[in-house]
Amino acid sequence: MRFGEITRLQVRDIDFDKSIASLHDTKNGDSRDCPLTIRALDICSKYRFKDKVLEFRDHQTLFPIHRDKFRHYFEQACKRAGIKDFRFHDCRATKITRLFQDGWDVSSVAVVSGHKSWSELQKYTRIKAIELVEKINEKKKS
Repeated sequence: MRFGEITRLQVRDIDFDKSIASLHDTKNGDSRDCPLTIRALDICSKYRFKDKVLEFRDHQTLFPIHRDKFRHYFEQACKRAGIKDFRFHDCRATKITRLFQDGWDVSSVAVVSGHKSWSELQKYTRIKAIELVEKINEKKKS
């Protein structure tokens, strides 16, 4: 998910039984459901009961943090880990690339990433020819 999608998540947006987050107000203007990993679901479950959850009129923000504060913490974590020239968005790009490397098709990756077209998604593939050699040779053997 994008940073803004994560920080706008409300407790009611998480379906803990189906392991899905309903995203509203996304970058491309469309709402979508996003599958959650077991780890992400555990984190959401943990935070829905925290005192940190801000109660508003009819909703609870799951991760109440301002963009600048989040950026500060993320940069501090990168610094402590010795990571340079890395943005939060790079996590998203890396995951999308890995989904393609794991053999996911374009349609499935688009559901997870929220991209509407292949041209938007294509820049995230980052697959190199050397990575395809084994796949090509596997097909020949069959």
